[in-house]
Amino acid sequence: MQRSFVITSMVIAVTATTMAIASTDLSFKKKYSEAAIAVRDHVAAYQKTATKLFTKLYLKRLYDDLIYIEEKKTGEQQQKFITGLLRLLTNYDSVDVYLLAHGNNMIVWLNGIDKKLTRKIRLVYNCGCGNAQQYEAWANLGVKYYLAHKGEKSLSPIFFYFFIRKRAKRRSFDKSIAAANKHTSFLLTCIGFSAVKAQESCATLYSF
Repeated sequence: MQRSFVITSMVIAVTATTMAIASTDLSFKKKYSEAAIAVRDHVAAYQKTATKLFTKLYLKRLYDDLIYIEEKKTGEQQQKFITGLLRLLTNYDSVDVYLLAHGNNMIVWLNGIDKKLTRKIRLVYNCGCGNAQQYEAWANLGVKYYLAHKGEKSLSPIFFYFFIRKRAKRRSFDKSIAAANKHTSFLLTCIGFSAVKAQESCATLYSF
């Protein structure tokens, strides 16, 4: 019941935010050669729609180029992801990766990519439950930052909702993460989740 309430509330919030921002001027002066690639795993259609509208709206404000990928079944977009990531790594100074998926092992998709290229990956955000444990593997690829969740049953979309809005204002990673964690914990405890459960839905940043 609580999970359904949270999901419904988030969909309403995302829709309202999207409608409000869509009517404003989202332009800004881009100073860096930055790009991003995001992949959404296969979930219910309404979740895909909400994620796509919200994510693309904000990421387009942050980056010079954006590739957004949706899966129809687990792993079926691996080659499209690899092709897109290689294009961005070849053409931009810095690339951020957003893995908007349940507990996953998408890191294996990068096997075979030259480390000279993967070192250009600045941030990997992985919203999968328990995927914080992959930090060493990502460090070995040369990424600069890995942002992920330790909780095995985290409500990570709530964190992402707050985090990406802060980042869109060009706030630092540290400040954006701290604010998003604070808002996530506060919201979940307000609607009845335990402090432990709320903490599981917060994210940890690993710097290498």
